[in-house]
Amino acid sequence: MPTIKDIAARAGVSHGAVSNVLNKRGNVSAEKIQLVEQAARELGYQLNAQAQQLRSLMLSCSHNVLKHI
Repeated sequence: MPTIKDIAARAGVSHGAVSNVLNKRGNVSAEKIQLVEQAARELGYQLNAQAQQLRSLMLSCSHNVLKHI
């Protein structure tokens, strides 16, 4: 499975930009979004649903802990 660094190299952008595009966060230009999406398609990148769920759960738990401090 291709990594964010693989996509970044193919698209000619930083791995941070790739992360922002794939997670639909941050301020990324339309041009970079297109480059990243094209590179991801060419490399056969697919989001890992289990990893996304785990990250979401961890963020939710962190938020609850901080809320009660």
